[in-house]
Amino acid sequence: MAEPAVAVLLLNWRRAELTRQCLADLLASTDLPLHVLLIDNGSGDGSVDLLQRAAAESGAAPGPHRVDVLALAENQGFAGGMNRGIAWAAQRGLSWVLVANNDLRVPPGSLAPLVELLANDPRVAAVGPTVVFADGRVWAEGGRLRFGPNALRLCRHGRRPRARDRGPELVEFLPCACVLFRTADLQAAGGFDEDYFMYWEDVDL
Repeated sequence: MAEPAVAVLLLNWRRAELTRQCLADLLASTDLPLHVLLIDNGSGDGSVDLLQRAAAESGAAPGPHRVDVLALAENQGFAGGMNRGIAWAAQRGLSWVLVANNDLRVPPGSLAPLVELLANDPRVAAVGPTVVFADGRVWAEGGRLRFGPNALRLCRHGRRPRARDRGPELVEFLPCACVLFRTADLQAAGGFDEDYFMYWEDVDL
């Protein structure tokens, strides 16, 4: 396997077990090597110790992946925490950044198609998968702005996923539950606007 070129940023705030579950899914994937950064957002509840233990256990196991922990002194919000991770990825020369929620489950083989799309189409700035609930209904296939109570909608929310053979679809924004970016593009855009402590930072980006 090649050296990891994909950084996966998992932001934790007092949900270390969820973060460890997502990490286990990532480490079980074999489609491409990953460098996972577990970012603790000032939890102050012992999460850092649990995450450091998970990182140490992953380092002792065979496989192409790497895991590091970044412990922030205070809660910097989703935007601030992820921006620290983006800077970390850039410093290590990692070409791609996957921003992911820690309650995400990651099926095997689900990340390589995202990298393939960005690597082969320079017109695409970011790509996300269909995110589904446990029962298979769609949580989001991207999002669109609208005139309404919360000014946005998640595409196909609550419906069945689109057929896989339809290919990529242009959307107005990608909810950052799971989105792959080029690291250089994120830096050029200035990362997430930290005035959005949590929510709408992905719409703004």
